[in-house]
Amino acid sequence: MGIPNAFAADPGAYAPRFGGFCSFGITAESTTEARMGMDVADPSVGWMWSRDYLGPPADPASWAIVEGQLYFTFLPEVMDAFLDAFDDLAPVGEAAWTAWFGDSGATLQNGPFNTECTAAGYGPPVTRTCTWIPQKNLGTEEPFADQLSDECNSALLTKCGGAQGNDPVADNACSSCLLANAAALADAGCPSSDSAVATAVDKAFCW
Repeated sequence: MGIPNAFAADPGAYAPRFGGFCSFGITAESTTEARMGMDVADPSVGWMWSRDYLGPPADPASWAIVEGQLYFTFLPEVMDAFLDAFDDLAPVGEAAWTAWFGDSGATLQNGPFNTECTAAGYGPPVTRTCTWIPQKNLGTEEPFADQLSDECNSALLTKCGGAQGNDPVADNACSSCLLANAAALADAGCPSSDSAVATAVDKAFCW
């Protein structure tokens, strides 16, 4: 059977798992502890990924085929982390994706494909981060900025707008800026702990 015929017989076998969103993001980035201060929160917590808030950005150049399945991640280093823990992480991602979109009963998963959340948006310069503005999918996604007060959004952009979104590709200057301006951001109504903005704010604005 030639490749065109093989594809026609089972197109789902050629589709990326988790819709082509970052496999590490789907499997290892948790939505728990979102209000914990970003200065003490574990890096894995505080993300907003859900059925109606996707998704973890991926780079088409960062891919791997494991057990006949295609996976993408945001960066090669992230792919290394995913592959190192593949046996533990892949079932977590499969269970989460099925809970969100149902079991298709076929090789082609239900759910959206990543068409907007690529690593290219993270710059520099940053043009779009999908933690801040998710891909419009099946539900009623509300950009994270719309969940914050106008005063908080204004303070975030005024204090740290020049570093927004740079943490995955640069030197964590954005998170450092949020820490340096923690008091002012809290006064502006940004969700905060006693010592820093909430980890969800850091994840959305900086990552």
